[in-house]
Amino acid sequence: MTFTSYPVTFFGNVVLDDAGTIGQNYYLTLETGNGKNGKILYLGVAPPSQYASGDHYTLAANQLIYPGLLNLHTHVTWNFIPLWHGGPSAPTFTYDNRFEWQAPDCDGYHENVSAPEYFIEAWLKAHPPAGSPLSVDILLSAFSELQAVCGGTTVIQESKNFAYSPVHDGHILIRSTADQQDMDIPPQMWIDSAVKFYQACSSMQGGTCQPVSDAHPADTSSWAVDPTPSLSDWQQSYNAGTLYSALVHLSEGRFGFLNGGTKDAYSRHEFLAFKTLVESLDPTRFTASRFNMIHACGIDPSDADDIAFLRNYGISVLWSPVSNMMLYSDTLNLNALLSQGINCVLTSDWSPSGSKHVWDEAKHAEVFLTSQQGMSQGDARRLLYRMMTVNAAAAIGKQDQMALLQEGRLADMFVLSLAGPVAATDNAVDLLFEANDSQTSGVYTGGMLVLADTDNFTPPGFSGDFQPLPAGDGPSSASKYVNFAADGSFPGIDVTALAGAIDQAFATGGTVQVGGKPYVIQPGQFQRSKLFVTDDTPYETYMASLENWIRAQSH
Repeated sequence: MTFTSYPVTFFGNVVLDDAGTIGQNYYLTLETGNGKNGKILYLGVAPPSQYASGDHYTLAANQLIYPGLLNLHTHVTWNFIPLWHGGPSAPTFTYDNRFEWQAPDCDGYHENVSAPEYFIEAWLKAHPPAGSPLSVDILLSAFSELQAVCGGTTVIQESKNFAYSPVHDGHILIRSTADQQDMDIPPQMWIDSAVKFYQACSSMQGGTCQPVSDAHPADTSSWAVDPTPSLSDWQQSYNAGTLYSALVHLSEGRFGFLNGGTKDAYSRHEFLAFKTLVESLDPTRFTASRFNMIHACGIDPSDADDIAFLRNYGISVLWSPVSNMMLYSDTLNLNALLSQGINCVLTSDWSPSGSKHVWDEAKHAEVFLTSQQGMSQGDARRLLYRMMTVNAAAAIGKQDQMALLQEGRLADMFVLSLAGPVAATDNAVDLLFEANDSQTSGVYTGGMLVLADTDNFTPPGFSGDFQPLPAGDGPSSASKYVNFAADGSFPGIDVTALAGAIDQAFATGGTVQVGGKPYVIQPGQFQRSKLFVTDDTPYETYMASLENWIRAQSH
């Protein structure tokens, strides 16, 4: 597709740095019409005379432009599934590690997560929404990306089949870590995403990994650590010099921080297995591969050798506290890592056991940091804001291109319409934490307008290619429009038809096979995850109960 770029200049309130400083009466000129490659051309208090002939748009007094957020850990084809939990009276599970709840005999997981996923995949193949020729993976990823966009996200971890193979996927709506052009990296390089480098085995019999059980609490100290093909794939790419970065699930389980708990033994073994492998490699070369550990609950922050390993090899930790606490009633001692200089990044994980988007994850993480880590509200908020902007960009080597509104950086940003006029003395971070996703009025990826609220924001670039969000989702979706055809990649996505097809499937019900076992989806048993937090009452109710649970814990 051929693009013709042109400038658009905004006048109004702009976030100037990662501390939340607000610039009033600023001009921001972005390059639009250049695919996802548009950059910020100008930012300043004087009118940009060189762009005087371009389009101009004046923001309302209550509107504020933020840099786009980065979410480096999610699972895009699963984010339509509602939360899996034990109810408000028991909002968390007590698994030791992820291999217990993923075990073949864990009916709770398969009934509430695997079964609805496989059921919807089969339904969409049999009943393509609006006759769409697109694959089911693309359709479900489109829904997930839109949910992220509603929360101000402009970069998302994505390889649609990364749980099974290192597929190099193109983007749909926002930047995909699996797309070299999106991430502006050399075509021979790539960002690896892997769901597991190791498989837990109850024992090794004749060299064969024997499956574990979901029985818990369990003594996992005798479990074996079995390398998977994903580890071999990563090693081959590392040796070939084609790794730009890696986002890898490692040692996910009980950390041993809350309620005087103990660390899951298997998770510790998994971390040590990888540590031993990496310590045979050159630290300088490994650091250049920008390795990120997702979860990383096997780390012992009191072990100087662990901390030295993370520092020497330039490893960042991707933290998903909501998912950790929902599944293990525990999460990282974040302060212990931060205080020793480890780069930590906030991420949302997936909708069955995580937040709807990384902005909402930050709100629940704030409760943890203030009630369990002794932080002031202001310190917690500013830390979390950095963890989903500049820290995240640094983790994947994009600290000079993303996460801040500065000339020459990619024009990834979102516009909030706040409750009242923005004052120069306000702090943008506080305003973000006190707002909600219904106030997202516009989102840009590389200068492309992909989401607009026509009640509050109709800038140049809003056109007939935009389609309304599903009206049945709730008032937050009303007046909001999305453009899947913004860069010509996927013009055939009808989001209302897609959401309607998922809703119809859940309303109808049926039977699906998971691991050779039939699971019945009862009519009305599941309700699709809504696009906005503020339209999803069951989600909001559960998250309120989780926050109360967090406040009641000890450490």
